[in-house]
Amino acid sequence: MPEQKNEVTVNVQNVEISVRTDKDPEYIKKIAEYVNERMQRITQNAGFNSVTSMKIAIMAALDIANEVFELKLKNKEMEEAIKNKTEQLVGMLEEGTK
Repeated sequence: MPEQKNEVTVNVQNVEISVRTDKDPEYIKKIAEYVNERMQRITQNAGFNSVTSMKIAIMAALDIANEVFELKLKNKEMEEAIKNKTEQLVGMLEEGTK
């Protein structure tokens, strides 16, 4: 049986958006807050008023995508380090049982 979809209304940059999701509504609201904060920071850092909302949204998307890529890379590096340590430990245990 599929999970029930919730309709959550959020506000990002004074634009109200309804999102249908099976996620917790509070989770969706936190995501919207995060995106809104990023967009506000970009708007403030732009230093001039000629930046369109589309450009701000694209710049925020690029900023968030960069963050995701960096976290994925760190995660991959950590997984590799754990794999190497695990292999070392298994090797040590195998040597110890001989």
